[in-house]
Amino acid sequence: MAAPMPSRGTTSICALLLLAPGALAAFTAPATRAVPAAPAACHAHVTLIARGQGSPDDLAWDGSTLLVTDINGGRIGAVSHGRAHTVVSHLKEPEGIVAAPGHSLIVAEQATNSVVEIGPHGHRITLARLPLPRGQSGLDGINADGSGAIYVPDSARGRLYVLHLGSRRLSLVGTGMIRPVAAITYGGAIVVADEYSNAVWRISHGRTELAHVPLPDDLAVISHHLIAVSLIGQVWEVAPHLRLLSSAFGPTTTDPQGLVGSGPGAVLVADEARNAIYRLSGLTRCL
Repeated sequence: MAAPMPSRGTTSICALLLLAPGALAAFTAPATRAVPAAPAACHAHVTLIARGQGSPDDLAWDGSTLLVTDINGGRIGAVSHGRAHTVVSHLKEPEGIVAAPGHSLIVAEQATNSVVEIGPHGHRITLARLPLPRGQSGLDGINADGSGAIYVPDSARGRLYVLHLGSRRLSLVGTGMIRPVAAITYGGAIVVADEYSNAVWRISHGRTELAHVPLPDDLAVISHHLIAVSLIGQVWEVAPHLRLLSSAFGPTTTDPQGLVGSGPGAVLVADEARNAIYRLSGLTRCL
């Protein structure tokens, strides 16, 4: 199989589709079987809530404050009054972000393949650094596993770890994936978005496919429903039912990346290509 395409902060999937007429029809992600035809989407409402700082990527809540990483600018911003304002800078391709106890932030640096903790006064500690094979892109999304640990998908090597914050110990919990990019807890198990497998896996006493989703890049839970954003410009309900919720971020024009819940019937989506953060609402009637 050809080497995986670069992840975030490099050439986007959407940009690749612009190379030639009909490229969308010809494009297939590296996977063992074809992506099924999508059903008709529900009528969700899309609202622009903020502009980014150049290349918004992952999203996270710190209490009532929305945080966003800017992968190309090396920043973390806090969103207010329709803009992202820098709270941390000089990072090396920041990806996933978790607000930790004690007013610290934990961020995945893709360029260094590291998980870094940033204290309230700016002090930085490397919590974990994973090997990075030549030619591969490093860490992508990270998410909390309770209050004392975080999920760390080893994107370059197809593994999933849990990082215990107190001991800084990594526990291996999943292997055999192509490019895992996000993991969260759902339905009493771990679920993992595996970008280049076109799959969302369930890990509990082994690994099984929960759903087949094209190029899933991030996960969130709203009202007990598992939601995924796809790099081809779609938002899907993954479980308990598999269905397309929106194609509003359709390919060739946008590049949806980060995803986070925003109330019982809405999600926020970071659109890197448009340098914007959108709210996709009205999902309650679709779930």
